[in-house]
Amino acid sequence: MVRPSFECLQKLENKGNGWASPENTNLSRALKFALISVILLINSAVSAQNKVVVVPMAGDAKPLQNIVTVAKKFGDFDDPIEAVNSITDACVNGPYLVVIAPGVYTLSGQLLMKECVSIAGSGKEATILTGTVSNDLFGSSAALVVAANNAELSNLTIENKDGVLDFSIGLWGQNVSMNVYRIRIQVTSPTSNYGVAVNSSPDTQLVDTSVVLSGSGGQIGLYIVSGSNMTFDNSTISISGGADQSKHGAQLAVDSSLTLQNSKVFVSGGSSDQFGIRILTASSFSHIRDSYIEGATNTITANTGNSLTETYVTNSILNGGEVTGDPSCNFVFEADGSALDDACQTLP
Repeated sequence: MVRPSFECLQKLENKGNGWASPENTNLSRALKFALISVILLINSAVSAQNKVVVVPMAGDAKPLQNIVTVAKKFGDFDDPIEAVNSITDACVNGPYLVVIAPGVYTLSGQLLMKECVSIAGSGKEATILTGTVSNDLFGSSAALVVAANNAELSNLTIENKDGVLDFSIGLWGQNVSMNVYRIRIQVTSPTSNYGVAVNSSPDTQLVDTSVVLSGSGGQIGLYIVSGSNMTFDNSTISISGGADQSKHGAQLAVDSSLTLQNSKVFVSGGSSDQFGIRILTASSFSHIRDSYIEGATNTITANTGNSLTETYVTNSILNGGEVTGDPSCNFVFEADGSALDDACQTLP
């Protein structure tokens, strides 16, 4: 059995038996537990056949510890940023969950996630976090949501829109292991847009996630650099726009890797380059399987002179421009059903 750390025990002892928020609201316990039970059922739906979730619904039960609610009315908070900031004693052996009820929540600034504090909405269509964050410097300061270690993000929409500075990012992670489930990330600023950007992050999992970008500037759906490793599963990237700026479904560089499976990538619009997946350095690794990749300029491409010796494509469809860099391909087809050879080139 894992024993709590001394630091965690101190935090739990100091916390006592109350809610994490500064004060308890007047909402009945029945409504609070009903909200929490809905979120738990959503989060467990994928493997519900193997689980039994028991949540007290009413009566004299005490409030659940380490759960903070956000709602337009009767929640512990009505602002997701304030809810996260209220938590000061989270640790590996005492994690928290911030549950956000349905509604559109306009963020006043960045939502900076905290280690061991997960955030769960009520569904992609039900819980929408919207705001405007941009910066002239590329990095965490340009992101609407910044990830943290040991913290999951699920069942909501992130919308970063109308930024006026050079860069706008939906979700940023640096030096973190990040798990994201059932999320929509939408960035619609007139400048350079990035859906998810990870830097020096060893393990990023995005499942049932949609990344949607549009605007007049350059756009990159997934930006994976500096030794980062990402799995993109059962998910979609959609990039459109009419400007003469380049667009990338995913871009990898500097010893990074991408596993893209059961997913779709659509890149269209504008008169400049449209890449499905672009790999800037030969040291980066990618495995694409059971997926559909569309890019008018190149579906999969390497920087000039680089060879994609560590890129593998299996059981997938490539629709659009040619493949460069000679990746290894097996059971790969064009959109019209024509088979491609083992370097993803058209058969004679």
